[in-house]
Amino acid sequence: MGMIPGHIVQQIIESAYIEEVIGEFVHLKKSGSNYKAHSPFVDEKTPSFMVSPAKQIFKCFSSGKGGNVVSFLMEHEKWTYPEALRWLAKKYNIEVEEEKLSDTEIAARSERESLAALNRFANDFFSTSLHESSEGQQIGLSYFKERGFSKTTIDKFELGYNPEKSEGITAAALKAQYSEKFLLAAGLSKEGRNGLYDFLRGRVIFPIHNISGQIVGFGARTLKSDKKIPKYLNSPENALYNKSKILYGLYQAKNQITKDDQCFLVEGYTDVISLHQNGIENVLASSGTSLTTDQVKLIKRYTKNVTILFDGDSAGIKASFRGINLFLQEGLTVKACLFPNGEDPDSFAKAHSVDEIHDFIKENSKDFVSFKASILLKDHDLKNPAEKVAVLREMAETIAQISDPLSRNVYCKTSADLLETEEQVLLKEINRHLRNQARGELKKSVGMAEADFHIQTEESLETPEKPSQKQVEGFKGSEIQERDLLRLLVLHGDKEFIYRESSEDGETVEALTQVRSFILSLLEADDIDFDIPIHQRMLNLIKENEQVDQAIHQSSDQELTQFYADLITPPYQLSPNWELKHQIEISKEEDKLNSIVPKTLYTYQLAKVESEIKNIQEQLKTNGDEATVISLLEEQKEYENAKKQLSKILARVILR
Repeated sequence: MGMIPGHIVQQIIESAYIEEVIGEFVHLKKSGSNYKAHSPFVDEKTPSFMVSPAKQIFKCFSSGKGGNVVSFLMEHEKWTYPEALRWLAKKYNIEVEEEKLSDTEIAARSERESLAALNRFANDFFSTSLHESSEGQQIGLSYFKERGFSKTTIDKFELGYNPEKSEGITAAALKAQYSEKFLLAAGLSKEGRNGLYDFLRGRVIFPIHNISGQIVGFGARTLKSDKKIPKYLNSPENALYNKSKILYGLYQAKNQITKDDQCFLVEGYTDVISLHQNGIENVLASSGTSLTTDQVKLIKRYTKNVTILFDGDSAGIKASFRGINLFLQEGLTVKACLFPNGEDPDSFAKAHSVDEIHDFIKENSKDFVSFKASILLKDHDLKNPAEKVAVLREMAETIAQISDPLSRNVYCKTSADLLETEEQVLLKEINRHLRNQARGELKKSVGMAEADFHIQTEESLETPEKPSQKQVEGFKGSEIQERDLLRLLVLHGDKEFIYRESSEDGETVEALTQVRSFILSLLEADDIDFDIPIHQRMLNLIKENEQVDQAIHQSSDQELTQFYADLITPPYQLSPNWELKHQIEISKEEDKLNSIVPKTLYTYQLAKVESEIKNIQEQLKTNGDEATVISLLEEQKEYENAKKQLSKILARVILR
């Protein structure tokens, strides 16, 4: 896809109604001038999710998430910025005239669009065949009902059937003018002696969706007992379907994964569907393929907590070890749960309630490192030196994948105890793997000297250095004061207030001034930058744009957009009729700008000056160079004078 031009982005943002868009995903209720709802990001009993049509922002007080209409789509649907914009453009019938594409890009996009259209047609055909043809009802629908799948579940996962003897998808698609080229590319048809034939004939169909719900391929299961026939067939990779970037069930599970901050990973389609139907909705499958880095990163977009559910008699546990190392490399917390012998997630879900399933998983889940050690111990005799060395090496390789040094240290100690060996022995093997990994990275980095690359050793497995107390206190103080100034600029920047100050002879001086110009001019006069990076980025945006709300809604900086939503959303809000009901008039901040604005700014400037004085005093304690000391003392004197002046101004400002 090409780049969306700026004026089109602006048109999309201006056309979108945030309450209308969010209303498609969340049940909103009117509350005064705003809307409220239960959070779509966490489970809660009291609604804490607010949408403001006037400000075109949302704020979720339970999760802390907030932003504009694009931010919501990116957070809720896990779309990229361009994906969210294109969805909005389609909703509001805005033609996206992308910047000119090359001939190759145009051809690739055309192929993806053609495959997508064919998949939609095929999915409708399979669904109709399942529900309306006698063969589909007698074979396909009967099978799904035997598996215990309800009509709601069948519809939700869009399950289908492709006929065995009557005309199947190939004949139907050709009749509808779809080309042979795309039937072959999609894997719906194969080429035989007499032309094309159905590749998926006589099978129940499991559509495979991407995260936005588009059907990109199909899985198909035979219902015959002939062992010469493959039990499952899957669509081949093509311009639309990249197996390494797709996880079965993620489209249906993503919202629940986000809410629970937990994902269950199983092996097959029916495992996903059975668990989902029985109340475990945060579940997905790798569809029998080895896990890839892209799939792990896809899960990481929704949660960092993964529990892998293994069949009781699974022969694939060891085979999955190498793929699961990818989770550890990406910094995810991985657990494993083994079902009772003879059980799999599908059969277990059918025989137990949702609470029983949750309880079983909770009670039987182990962190993956301990789980792997227990599996290896079953098959190896630690009294045999050769076998013990093999186990230690395999465990060291796994622990070396853990990206956090402190976690590595903990798992090293735990595993050493389980494997009845000294911690230092295992630690040395772990560090050998770390050095090999580092060298591998070095080879990929052109021109990087080995001395420039830090290889972690035993020492680096210690607890990471914590920031000093001074750093923490400094961050918190400036964060609060800077945030107050930004909030005044964003909420009241265009308003005017009366600045009052008493002169030294007792007379009162008054001036009508704008909040924005007053704060910005004094910050610029003293050449002050904010200490917190996100605060400085917001300050820069305010300086460059008088219409801050418009600029923020057009920004692709989602961190800044969320920060903006936090700034303009109060932590609580009185109901519209509260004042009338209690006959109490609550004064609003905008009515007190005369006192709030100067006090906030001068207090911040005074704090900055005091911080600089403290820094100089710290330098004077450790610096013995005479010239430097003299320079520092002169600088301290200037700051002391500034402190006196600001203290006088604060005392003279009439705060009313």
